[in-house]
Amino acid sequence: MKDCGTVKYVECHGKPYDMGVQYGKQAKREIDKMLKGEAYKWINPRIVEDKKFVCNLKDKLSKLLPNVYEELKGIADGAEQKLDAIMLLNHYNNPVDKVERCTPVGLISKEDGVLISKNNDGAPGEKVKYPFVIRKSVPDKAYGLPMIQVTYAGWLSGLDAMNGAGLANTHGSVGSAFSRCASDIDIRLAGYHAMRYSENIEEFKNSLREFNLSGKGFNILVGDAAGNTLVIEAAVPLLIERAHNQKFLYTTNHYISECIKNSDGRTPKGKEISTYRFGYLKWREESKPPENMKDLKALLSSHEPWAPCRHAGPHVSETQWSMICSAKTKTVFLADNNPCKNKYMKFSI
Repeated sequence: MKDCGTVKYVECHGKPYDMGVQYGKQAKREIDKMLKGEAYKWINPRIVEDKKFVCNLKDKLSKLLPNVYEELKGIADGAEQKLDAIMLLNHYNNPVDKVERCTPVGLISKEDGVLISKNNDGAPGEKVKYPFVIRKSVPDKAYGLPMIQVTYAGWLSGLDAMNGAGLANTHGSVGSAFSRCASDIDIRLAGYHAMRYSENIEEFKNSLREFNLSGKGFNILVGDAAGNTLVIEAAVPLLIERAHNQKFLYTTNHYISECIKNSDGRTPKGKEISTYRFGYLKWREESKPPENMKDLKALLSSHEPWAPCRHAGPHVSETQWSMICSAKTKTVFLADNNPCKNKYMKFSI
């Protein structure tokens, strides 16, 4: 077991159900803590009160994403939890996230290739209540590509992940004002499936478009080993693309594309901090953009006004961990808590 600070390291091998069991057993305590948290107090009542919804969701997942469904069953068995609870933990249709979270940043570097990174942010003290894992999963050959993901315990989210082909993505929470069917596939689970079977950006986005999507709504920054980059503004069920193959690309917690810029469900006041942070990154793009891994680490550790490394106070949120994916070397680097204080640990697929 690797010492990763406050982020537990989990490693899984084999068929989907077996990988799920291993995940559930290794993160049993963390998953139990997740399910007991205030944010998920709705799960047990919904299992009892809305049996039709739970049945419909189970039916769709088992038919459309059978391997993902098997893995969720394994997690439930390994963690000694109800399958319905694990399933709902991975399926959440809240319309907007009011916490200021996350700064995804990407770079096409002559020296280091495509780098896909992110500072993950949350409310002060939240990380203790809702623990994270860094998970390496190596499926049997018939079940797709190996993957490293950083995610909340018990989640199978394919956002904030890199696979064995060098395809990587990070995401920032936004929200979506559009209506969607509550039992459609959550974009996090669709993303997990896409990362298992996609070798490049084109395959990833095409895989997402195979499903009617539900979920919160995110900005997803994607890059691959062939040198391509992209931002997908996922105002679910819509997927809008921007920043194609941009050398330095970034996003925060609101949408930029004109056709959906008012579709995040946030008030102008609620977008202020996200707008300030986006403005800082735009200023860096125009004045001193990063050129390599060293520059990117410095940017993620920056404390200039509205920079990505956040310590609550006027920035409201605090950085919980920082992640950099190297598509060229198929390596993930993770710093626990603020990257200004802690070194990046290295994980290879």
